[in-house]
Amino acid sequence: MPTFILPPVDDSGVYITTDTPVAALLVSKGFPLLKVTLEKEISTFHLEDLENKAEKLASEFSIGNLQGNISTFWRTYRQLLRRVKRGNSNGRI
Repeated sequence: MPTFILPPVDDSGVYITTDTPVAALLVSKGFPLLKVTLEKEISTFHLEDLENKAEKLASEFSIGNLQGNISTFWRTYRQLLRRVKRGNSNGRI
């Protein structure tokens, strides 16, 4: 189950998660990644969700009931991990 620091969707159409696989899924499904923040070694991903569809996709993903292109997911997941690790080493993401 994803861990949320903030409510998953704020009033401005932004979906927020600390779950890297969920963030990778959403980015691979076309949700724009707006920013990544790092606080106390916890990465928080902010994704645009103007149509409020991210919560449902994240839920389907967490119960294993979602289909998609696995290679696109893994490529996106690795890119996000590299971005977070780079940010950890230079103090910003």
